[in-house]
Amino acid sequence: MDAWGRAAMPPQLELKGLTRLAGDVPIVSSDHAIVILLKGRATIRSAHERFLLVEGDAMQLPCGPNARVEPMQGIGWVLHYAVRVYGDERAAGTAQAVLLPPLRVVKVRPLAALAAAIDKLAACEEPRGETAAMRRQAALLELLALLMDNQARTHQAPEGAQAVEATIAYARRHFTEPLTVEQLAGMAGLGRASYSALFRQLTGDKPLSYLNRLRLNRAKELLLLGDDPLREIARAVGYRDEGYFNRLFRARFGCAPKAYARMHRATSGPGRATAAAWPPAARLAVSGSMLGDVLLLGIQPQCAALRVMGRQVVYRDRLAGIDELEDMCPGEALEPGRPELVLLESEHGRAVGAGIAWDRATRVVAFDRAEDTELRLQTIGTLLDRREAAERWIAAHEAAAQAMWTSVRSRIGSGETASVLVQVGEHLYAMGNQGLAATLYHPRGFVPSGGAQRLIAQRRRFAPVGADELTDYDGDRLFLLVGADAWPHAERLLASASWRELRACRRGVVHLAKAQWNYDDALTRERLVPLLPRMLSAGCDSSRPVPSI
Repeated sequence: MDAWGRAAMPPQLELKGLTRLAGDVPIVSSDHAIVILLKGRATIRSAHERFLLVEGDAMQLPCGPNARVEPMQGIGWVLHYAVRVYGDERAAGTAQAVLLPPLRVVKVRPLAALAAAIDKLAACEEPRGETAAMRRQAALLELLALLMDNQARTHQAPEGAQAVEATIAYARRHFTEPLTVEQLAGMAGLGRASYSALFRQLTGDKPLSYLNRLRLNRAKELLLLGDDPLREIARAVGYRDEGYFNRLFRARFGCAPKAYARMHRATSGPGRATAAAWPPAARLAVSGSMLGDVLLLGIQPQCAALRVMGRQVVYRDRLAGIDELEDMCPGEALEPGRPELVLLESEHGRAVGAGIAWDRATRVVAFDRAEDTELRLQTIGTLLDRREAAERWIAAHEAAAQAMWTSVRSRIGSGETASVLVQVGEHLYAMGNQGLAATLYHPRGFVPSGGAQRLIAQRRRFAPVGADELTDYDGDRLFLLVGADAWPHAERLLASASWRELRACRRGVVHLAKAQWNYDDALTRERLVPLLPRMLSAGCDSSRPVPSI
C-alpha cells in the first residue's frame, strides 16, 4: 500500500503559486515545484545536472535544493504547491515521490489538455473563500492527475520490446537446442511478423539469422579447438543436417568448415593436444580492438598494434610492457620469443591492420571486424582458457547496462531516436551498430535514426556522410565523436547551416565526446557505461565545443 493508502485521511493539496516563466528563474522552496513548458524550450539546472524541456514537457523539482530555470523563447509556468497529510506524519515526507518522481521529464500529450488544465488553474487562483479554495484544489488535482498519467506512459518500457528482449537472452543461452522463430515469437506473446520486426529493431538481425550467427560462431570455436567429425560439430551447435550446416558456414565465412580449421589452426607442437585451449601464458600477438578484449580477460599480450591505436584508447594505463607490432610478411622464419598465437582482425575475409611474422608453428585466428563484441569475447575466452570469465563479464555488463539505462530513463523520451557521427580528420562518418552506437541502441536506450537503421539492416559498420546527407541521420539526439586532430573540422561542422537545421541541434541535445569511445572492445564498453549519464546530462555549446567525456 502506498503513502496515501496508509494515511488515515487523504492528503490535502494546497496551491502556493502559479508563476509564469520570465528570464532566469531561481527556485528555492521547501514546497513542491513543477516546471511546465507549453511552448519553446527551457533549461533546468539542479546541482550538477542539466535538463532540456521542450513544449509539452513538465518536471518535478527536488524539494529544498536550489534549481534554476532558464527559458529560451518559451511560454511556461512554475507550479508551487504543498502537501498536507493528516493522520500519518511519515506519509507527508513521501508524498512527493508518490505524485511525481523529481527530476524526471514528463511528456504530456495532447498538448491542448495540458494548456486547458493550466488555464483552469490560473482562472481560479485569485478569488478567496471556501468555494474558491475547493475549485483551486479540484483544478490542481486535475492537473496533477494529468501529469501522473503521462509520467507513467513516458517512462514505461514497451511490453513487446521487453518480451522480445527476454527471448533474445533465452536464445543466447539455448541456441544449440532446436529453437524456431515461431517458438520464440510464442514465448514473447507476439505474431511472427510483429516479433521479427521488433527483433530486428533490437539486434539489427532477423531472428533466424541471429540464431545462425550464434550457432556458426560456436562451430568456429569447436573447429579451432578440436578434430571432431563435422557431423558431430553440426549437431553440437543445433544442426541435424550436416550439408545444411556446411552451406551456412561457407556462406558466412567464405570457406568450408574443415578448410577454415586448416587455415586458422596450426600444427600441434610436441606434446600439445589439439583439442585443448591455448594456455594463457602463451606468447600472444593481437591486432585491432581485440586488445581490449584480451586485457579484460586478464591476459597481457606480448605485442599489439599500438602505433596509432595506443594513443587513442581509453585504457592507455594498461599498455605498459606491451611491445609494438612490427609490419612483417607471413612466412618469415620465427625468431626465438616470437608470438605463438596471433589474433588478427579481418574484413571481407582479408586480414587488416599490421602484419605479423608467422610460420606453420604459429596458430593464427582471424576475427571479422563486424563481429558482435560479446560473441568475439566468448571465442577469445575459449581459445585462451577464459571462457567462464568471458561469460561472467557478459552477464555483469548487461546487468550494469540495464541499471544505467533505468537510472537515466527520465532523460530519454519513449522511442527517442539517436545517431552517432564520428569526425575523423576532415571526414565525417555515421555509425551503424558498432562502437558507441552499440551501447546507445540498447533495448532500454535509444532507437536508431532512419539512416542508422538502414546501415544496420545492410550490416555496414559505418558510412561517410556529406553535408547534403546529414538529414538522413537527423535523430532526436545526435552524438558527435571527435578525433584528437579533428576539432577544427568539428567546429566548422557545428557552425554550418546544414548542421544548425538538424532537429537535435535546434533542441540543444547534441552530445560531444572523444572518438576514443568508439572502439568495439569489451574493456572500452565496460568503462563507457558508468560515464554515459554524464554525457547525457551535457548538451552542446556550439560557440565553444568541449567533449563531455
